[in-house]
Amino acid sequence: MTAPDRRFHLGEILTAATGIYLCPNGLDGFRQFVRHVTGEAHLTHQLGRAGQDIAPHIREQFPWIAEIGDIPPITSEADGLAFLAETAAKYGEYHEVTPMPPGMYVAREPIAEFREMAPHTEIIAVEVDL
Repeated sequence: MTAPDRRFHLGEILTAATGIYLCPNGLDGFRQFVRHVTGEAHLTHQLGRAGQDIAPHIREQFPWIAEIGDIPPITSEADGLAFLAETAAKYGEYHEVTPMPPGMYVAREPIAEFREMAPHTEIIAVEVDL
């Protein structure tokens, strides 16, 4: 069963669609966005790939993203916030995001993916009592 639509900030939507980090809610905001769209939890090192994987779904859902064109260079938080404010004035600050249909996204095992990304890095597992 697919999760219901959920509202997300324009920054999370554009981050997934363009690969340019524009999340005013921080990395946790993008992590929540990716989890909603894919139905899967991701570790930090998986977010870039997951964002690329969901980009076509997001661009299809929000065809007006193509109208935005090239995002100007973002060299500071102030640049990013100014761009988002200008863009939100035209397209809206929050949007209902529909998750991908079941089976459309293929999750990856986090440790195996990390080993592929950094094959020469030693991995030390730590168990934490919560």
